[in-house]
Amino acid sequence: MKVSNNVASVDKNRLCHGCGACSYICQSNAITLKNDGYNNYPFIDIAKCNQCGLCLKVCSGIHFDLKNTSCTEQELLLSKNNLYIGHSNQASVRQKSASGGIITQIILNLLREKIIDGAIVARNVGTIPDIGAAVVHSEEEVMNSTSSIYYPVSVCAALKQIDRNKKYIFVGKGCDLDSLNRISVIQPWIGKAIQLKIGIMCHHTPYAQETKELVESVGISNTRLTRIVYRGLGWPGDTVITSGKRQYVLPYKISWGKYLGKNIPFRCKLCSNGMAGHGDIVVGDSWKMNPLLQKDLNDGYSLFMIRTDAAQNVLDKLCKANDISIEPVSSKFLIDSQSNLISKNESALFKVLIFKLMYKENLLNNTSFRYIITDTIFIRLLFSFKGLRRLASAFKNYYLYVKNKKDM
Repeated sequence: MKVSNNVASVDKNRLCHGCGACSYICQSNAITLKNDGYNNYPFIDIAKCNQCGLCLKVCSGIHFDLKNTSCTEQELLLSKNNLYIGHSNQASVRQKSASGGIITQIILNLLREKIIDGAIVARNVGTIPDIGAAVVHSEEEVMNSTSSIYYPVSVCAALKQIDRNKKYIFVGKGCDLDSLNRISVIQPWIGKAIQLKIGIMCHHTPYAQETKELVESVGISNTRLTRIVYRGLGWPGDTVITSGKRQYVLPYKISWGKYLGKNIPFRCKLCSNGMAGHGDIVVGDSWKMNPLLQKDLNDGYSLFMIRTDAAQNVLDKLCKANDISIEPVSSKFLIDSQSNLISKNESALFKVLIFKLMYKENLLNNTSFRYIITDTIFIRLLFSFKGLRRLASAFKNYYLYVKNKKDM
């Protein structure tokens, strides 16, 4: 049977993470994005598909840029990137944002100074089916796009909305930024239009089904008429579910711990790009600040890494204008604050290695593993006790993957 030269096989093999790059790049409009309760996935109209293969070229689901995106504890300790904690000095921004409001403040300032014309972001406006990606152009739209979203969003698909003659910020997870880079190779004007890439520290994307179960847990059956704010009312934020006149508030520990964080998609398990390796700025939660926040429960802090001079210049201007407050931190602080994410990143390298070596229907032939097998940091990790445990876990992960495919 002839294998189609499109991303149908990516989704079939559970390697799609729903970034939407394939939908954007398709010149035949043959790809639409759907969700059946899990992650967003591409639906292909075979009658329209011309087998050009562009969708496969931009797919970061099957291309692993390990050299530029993997992030182990040792690599962070050796990193020379500038690290900070900080927050917006605008009370409304800091209060409404999930963790400090640094991303929101950057977008607002660059819009006001007319350095950018808009920002590509994930938005949670309206009810649950309305959650998605969009290009925001005004301060009001930006303020309505704050806070975390734990729901599948195809950020790259929103590139359809941008004007090649205007300038933008792109905010996305590591997989989104990886796909954006691949798109920029094919369409260089995209790279010129995106003035700043802001990455989000990401452990995984919860399935849509997890939100449905969370909403149903408070007695609401019709999620289509329900609004959810995943993290609001300060830091770390409560989950607020509203349906008609009814409103329910759940602690973040319950909403994430019991529902949203319980299942990790297979492709997310293979992802070592939780620190968004292609981001100019990478932002996440400063969980290590938690003891200090007992005195200041309503105000969060952003933890962020600066990778480029352009990003540092933006940050310096915001500090000079007194729009943000920042404080340098060490690599050890970052590691302690994001220990779960870093541990998952390291485990993913082992899972990818085993998947590459053992899976017969290997879609990863374009992925170079020279980085893994020659990197001294990884070799030391491999032969440590921690590494051997992760190798055993990788074999178990592969076994479950094969077993689940047979049961499908």
